[in-house]
Amino acid sequence: MKDGVKVAICQYCKKEFKGDSKTGTTGLKNHLDKCPARKCQSIDESFEREKQKQVQVEKLVDGKVQVRNFTFDSEVSRKELAHAIVLHEYPLSIVEHVWFRRFVSSLQPLFHIVSRNTIKKDSMSIYDIEKDKMKSLLQLNGSRIAITADMWTSNQKKGYMNMIAHFIDNN
Repeated sequence: MKDGVKVAICQYCKKEFKGDSKTGTTGLKNHLDKCPARKCQSIDESFEREKQKQVQVEKLVDGKVQVRNFTFDSEVSRKELAHAIVLHEYPLSIVEHVWFRRFVSSLQPLFHIVSRNTIKKDSMSIYDIEKDKMKSLLQLNGSRIAITADMWTSNQKKGYMNMIAHFIDNN
């Protein structure tokens, strides 16, 4: 309601339209077909974000700045988020924190933050990939391997075991 009149607001460009039942929805539909902000933030049938060309600014060593096209890919950002969570041992629930979501949205509004379950699956996928890499490396290794195990308890009374493998590779 605005000044006692129902209004409809475009979720992309925030333009206002009459929203009472007498005006109908044709004007809104026509606007969606032409809305420039919607074209920038187009969403495909599976509701995944499309790639959008943007400008990337890079500072060079000599103090100059280089500007070039950059294509945003939400899958790459999602994988980087999972790697950051694994590497820094952040809790999986960080993706559900309101201020984290606001921060990420301020950096890249097109990035849709996934749930903690999806991040867990992504983290396990990283684990599987790294485990396969390690298996390949150890299978190709011609020397012996020394394995050390360490057990410890966290302040939440959860038990953990850490294994370290020492070896000299073929190089």
